[in-house]
Amino acid sequence: SGFGTASRGINSISIIDANTVWAGAYDGTNTSNYITDFTKTINGGTSWTAGTITTGLSGVGLANISAINGDTAWACIFHPTQAVAGGIYKTTNGGGSWTKQTTAAFVVSSFPDLVYFWDRNNGVAIGDPTSNYFEVYTTSDGGTTWARTANTNNQLSSINAAEYAYTNGYTVIGGTIWFGTTKGRVLKSTDKGLTWTVSTVGNGITDVNRVSFADANIGYAGMHNTGNLSYNLAFTTDGGQNWAPVAVGTNVMGGDFCAVPGTNAIVSVGSDATINGSTWSNDMGYSWTAMEDTTISPQRLSVKFLDATTGWAGGF
Repeated sequence: SGFGTASRGINSISIIDANTVWAGAYDGTNTSNYITDFTKTINGGTSWTAGTITTGLSGVGLANISAINGDTAWACIFHPTQAVAGGIYKTTNGGGSWTKQTTAAFVVSSFPDLVYFWDRNNGVAIGDPTSNYFEVYTTSDGGTTWARTANTNNQLSSINAAEYAYTNGYTVIGGTIWFGTTKGRVLKSTDKGLTWTVSTVGNGITDVNRVSFADANIGYAGMHNTGNLSYNLAFTTDGGQNWAPVAVGTNVMGGDFCAVPGTNAIVSVGSDATINGSTWSNDMGYSWTAMEDTTISPQRLSVKFLDATTGWAGGF
């Protein structure tokens, strides 16, 4: 993946098409050493170009990258203790330079979790609650102007001070975006972040670490088991209004999982040194098959699919 430093791990993947992919990185030797490294390919992975998002800030990390082509991308930057203000940064020259978009007004007390763009104009940025509701911004001009989504009818209210979102913990199908929270809830917008509904997953899922949808109706919410070695999953067939349990235990590996868009398939990857590799299900999570020998395969940290034929998994 082009990194000059050993043990860079991939923690977010943005697939534009079969040739163009951007990915964010973290320090696998010391996860408390927050970095803003990224890499990209424009030729289907034959070659990669790595770089660093220069922010002028100390101790910040990269939550995720969302790109629309090989030149233009947005990055969500956070500080783990909120000692400095993170925010949304944009590049239009393939990652050579990045500019902060200040109207997404994440301040020192904010914690930005993710950014996503549907095209060069329309995007959303999501952060943990401030003033007791999730900090969501939308833009229709590429991020030149961001506006915070109002908490109309408590649509973005947090349950309590212990509820927050996860970095890169979202999924998008068409104009709909979902993200999970530490209190077992999933928030959903069908209009690119302007209005929101919320559901409680239940079924033993009290902390939604990951959420992934295959289409507008079929999706999964996951909670880590002890030690983050596997996921418990719940699934929905109505876009997230109602949830039911589908899988418990080591079949769903604990690195990451992704519903394959337009199919009944779901893929999971294992990031632990002793439980790694990949498994997949083609019946919406009821039965699982190992995709590789998990005793010899490398650690896989993240996984993302564009469609039924193009997908990527990140490692160290």
